[in-house]
Amino acid sequence: NLYHEASWGALTERGYLWGVFIWNMFDFCSDSRREGDLTDINDKGLVSYDRQTRKDAFYFYRANWSTHPTLHLVGRRYTDRPYAVLDVKAYSNAPQARLWLNGSDQGVAPCVGGICLWRSVRLVPGRNELRASAEVAGSIVSDSLQWTFSGSPAIVRIKAGDMSGYVSRDNQRYGSDMYFSAGDGRGANPPDTPPDKRIAVAADDPRLYGSFREGEFSYRVPVPNGRYRIVLKFAEPSAGAAAERVFDVDVGGATVLKSFDVFAAAGDKLKGVDRAFDATASDGNLQIAFRPLKGKALVSALAITPLDR
Repeated sequence: NLYHEASWGALTERGYLWGVFIWNMFDFCSDSRREGDLTDINDKGLVSYDRQTRKDAFYFYRANWSTHPTLHLVGRRYTDRPYAVLDVKAYSNAPQARLWLNGSDQGVAPCVGGICLWRSVRLVPGRNELRASAEVAGSIVSDSLQWTFSGSPAIVRIKAGDMSGYVSRDNQRYGSDMYFSAGDGRGANPPDTPPDKRIAVAADDPRLYGSFREGEFSYRVPVPNGRYRIVLKFAEPSAGAAAERVFDVDVGGATVLKSFDVFAAAGDKLKGVDRAFDATASDGNLQIAFRPLKGKALVSALAITPLDR
């Protein structure tokens, strides 16, 4: 979705273009291709291969290209949510839309470029029903979906650089990369790497270290006020020697890791290493900043758990 939003935003700024088109309307056959849970299917279409499912991006373009009254809540197939606090998005050609969560009014959001966005909506444990409504050219349109949240607002586990998340070998759920600002998501293996050619990190749970966020970046993680244990997981993906990548880690403005060198700490590249420390959330957030000193900072996963509850 973000790709389509950014691409269409760039195209609309270029008035000299005589026409634009989307490739492709439907998923289609593509020999020897592996994407997600599909084999031999190119899944870049706006509609699924069997023509049964209109993806979110379909409604994004309808909101921008059509006068047909449109309001579509994004993310209806991603029903089991790992985080209690998240943004809710809808695609619409209405000037504004209103959102309700479990019957509680979440307010009106303007719809700019076909995108309506409600920031930091807080789910409750169990089932959550979201409903949106808007008026388009005198017609009332609405949409609804259900998400579940089975975790705790005080426990947040993030698999950095990953779009899908992961359940670890000790049965702890890590959500997809979330709450970050800046940096780039990367992986030790490109998504279509054949199984027999994949690189594995030397660790008790290699997949936890197989993706990462790197650069100069930070995480602002919403949690209830209190004391927390923060565990950061690292693996050096490329440096061939110590001192090629060095960075600081700050929490709430205080340095908790000084001049940290993942290669030196682990003893080699592609080898997992963890660091843990305690911190206090006093304003409903934990701010964790990664500041490079040489090369780019990185982190593979973050696990935040409460100490005093």
